[in-house]
Amino acid sequence: VVPNVAFLSWLEQQTGQRAAELFEDETGEKPWEEIASITQRICQLLGMAIPASFSDFGTMAAGLKLAPAPRSEEVESTPTIYSSAVLGLFPMANQGLLRDTQAMIDGEEHDGPVRSFIEVDASLVHEHEAAQPVDGPRQPRIFKEERLVSSADPCQARAVKLARRSRGLVVHGPPGTGKSQTIANIIGDHLARGQRVLMVCDKRTALDVVMNRLDGLGLGGLCAIIHDPQRDQRDLYKAIRQQVDDLADAQTYPKAERQLPRVDAELQKLHAQLMDCHVALMEPPEGQSHSFHELMGQWLQISAAPVDLGEDALKDTTSDLLELHARDLAEIFNRAEKVSYPQNPWVDAAGIRLADLLATPMDRVRASMAGCVQLAQEADATADIAIPPFGPSGDLPSQGQARQQLARQLTELLATVDRQILLRWSKADARAIKNARQKLIDANVFVDILRAGPLDGELAAITRGNLPGLATIGLQLVSLDRYLQAMTKWYAFLMFGAKSEATKVLAGYGQTASPGNAQRVKQFLMGLRARLVLQALVAEIMGTAPVAGLPADDVLDAALVGHSGTLELLSCVHGDPALSPLAKLVGQVLASPTESSAILTGLEKSLPRAMALARLETAVNQTRLFNITWLNKMTAAWRAGEPATELNTRLLDSVPTIEGVLRIQESLAGLPAGLRTASASLIIHGVDAVAGMQSLGKGVLAAEISQRLKNDPILQEVDGQRLKATFDRYRELELQKRGLVRDVILNTWVTRQRDRLLASTGSRLNSVGAEVRRRLTLRGERAMRLRQVIGLGQQDEGGDPLFDLRPVWMASPETVAQIFPRKSLFDVVIFD
Repeated sequence: VVPNVAFLSWLEQQTGQRAAELFEDETGEKPWEEIASITQRICQLLGMAIPASFSDFGTMAAGLKLAPAPRSEEVESTPTIYSSAVLGLFPMANQGLLRDTQAMIDGEEHDGPVRSFIEVDASLVHEHEAAQPVDGPRQPRIFKEERLVSSADPCQARAVKLARRSRGLVVHGPPGTGKSQTIANIIGDHLARGQRVLMVCDKRTALDVVMNRLDGLGLGGLCAIIHDPQRDQRDLYKAIRQQVDDLADAQTYPKAERQLPRVDAELQKLHAQLMDCHVALMEPPEGQSHSFHELMGQWLQISAAPVDLGEDALKDTTSDLLELHARDLAEIFNRAEKVSYPQNPWVDAAGIRLADLLATPMDRVRASMAGCVQLAQEADATADIAIPPFGPSGDLPSQGQARQQLARQLTELLATVDRQILLRWSKADARAIKNARQKLIDANVFVDILRAGPLDGELAAITRGNLPGLATIGLQLVSLDRYLQAMTKWYAFLMFGAKSEATKVLAGYGQTASPGNAQRVKQFLMGLRARLVLQALVAEIMGTAPVAGLPADDVLDAALVGHSGTLELLSCVHGDPALSPLAKLVGQVLASPTESSAILTGLEKSLPRAMALARLETAVNQTRLFNITWLNKMTAAWRAGEPATELNTRLLDSVPTIEGVLRIQESLAGLPAGLRTASASLIIHGVDAVAGMQSLGKGVLAAEISQRLKNDPILQEVDGQRLKATFDRYRELELQKRGLVRDVILNTWVTRQRDRLLASTGSRLNSVGAEVRRRLTLRGERAMRLRQVIGLGQQDEGGDPLFDLRPVWMASPETVAQIFPRKSLFDVVIFD
């Protein structure tokens, strides 16, 4: 007899009354008592009098006669009990659920997630759990906490973890997304922790799918599937009895308990390595906004750059920095294209500040540049290939005048000085010239003696064939000086030695000893010595051997004058900054007087050109438009003979672009060093804005990628072959771990079953095991319904061992309500 619990509950709700509990006969031996109990409850709820026959069950059973059910028009207006029956099939699903729900609503004590479904003010989350999320976005993965028995993608693995940590969880997914696989993993995860699981589903097919998965994994022996107690009870009893009988021989896996931590540790290490690679590749470093992966993607998106900036050009520049200055760079490229920056002469020439230019009227700028063009034309008109280049520094008019004077001196030397003398000094260096000139200056005393008059003819005739040497002359002069000094003394008659030496010297020249003869010979010897010294000096500075005999005085004097004049001019050339660059040309004039006319002509024409160039340089300086470096370079070029008109004309024509050039340079100055150098190089190459930004982007990305690779050791170790080997090992360990988890589950529960159901010898059942086996009697007086079997086990100390034999139960909601008491039998409940 099954009461219509839903109808009874509706009546209680409508009347606001709570009736007594119904009598339930589990054995089906007292159906009349059950019918009376239901009738009494209906009468109580509707305020009807209970018929006497429903109080005496014997009389009721003997005297009850069925009458046809009344037609609708025959029904009484007040509640009435009819002794009628209606034959048919009446669905009675969810009767137990309604009973349990009613009991909980009525205040039956309960705990767990079910409270949040019964009480409106109850939360699914504890207060201490609400303060912190159950699962954050980047919580580290801990392998020793994971106990999956089947493959799972990251989303499925996360669902398993949340199922373990959360008090309540809803997992949703379309068909084919692995919900049954996830349920199997949730069951395995809790089994590995020694926890019992109840899976509830209204569809038998869904229960079978999960059961088949667990059975395929070797865990089917821990599961009890009861979708319909009447149909599934017998098979379940037989399976559990057989399990109890085979318990002594059941296999355990203690080795798996030792191997699993090792596999977890290696998986943790491999996962950390792979995560390090992932972070290095996929996440931007601190303070930066792009990951290495993004940089590589952006770099690959950019086609070949028009200009290769080199590896180190942008090494200190980042993508963020490039993006920050993107507007300035675009403006630079566009303005550079507008002013023809690569060909614009003002790029190198401009030296005026932008503010000063803007404050200067442009007509004044054009007028000053027009004046420079006019003076440049005048300067170019004085140009001659024969004019030697002027020095890059120094006063031009002074240089011109010095050259003109030098031309006159050279012309005079060429006309008066012996050819051999000029040739001798044409290739001499400044040091040799200085030494020779000093020697001539030191010999001036002898030159004065030479130029004082000729030698005594009589005495010269005596010595013509036998000239004394310089040493002899020196000794003779000493003897004569002593004699002449002695003759001035009052005791001269006593100076026999001095007189004797002088007498010998004078005798050699045919003279008697007397002061007059001594003075005559002395003068002769001094003149002779001067000529011999000068003759030797001329030979020395000429680099020739001395000639025997004395040269004529005029010849010797001409040689001395020629040497002195030449050396003096050359000393002046080497010592004058305005003339020193011409030393080589002067040497050429001295070496080949017949071919020096062009050089002399150039020197003569230097003064007009110097004056014209000086006027041009003054005008260019007065414009205040040019930078000093460029100006020095250009004036040096003009002084070297390069034309000035063309450049000044280009500058005049490009005057309207000065402002653009200055703005570009000002913008470049405001850029970081790397971007400034690279951008300047690009606009010099004439690239447009698109190509320029493309080149900079590629260069910056390449530099940033190179810098990341240099600085990040993890990126340096990212290698395709190594990663493949790591992933292969990772997959191998995951597969091995799932097998070990299954073995650990079996070992845990079989060990628990043995401890509770076997005697200490481990070969036979103990009293608890025997009682469990007895409860599962299939037929006879002792056979019990599953609800009775489970209810009876609640009295066992330590919990019903039936749930150690089968820690996983799978049933429909109605079955759960029918066979399980409203007590905490399971650690987790899964509703599918």
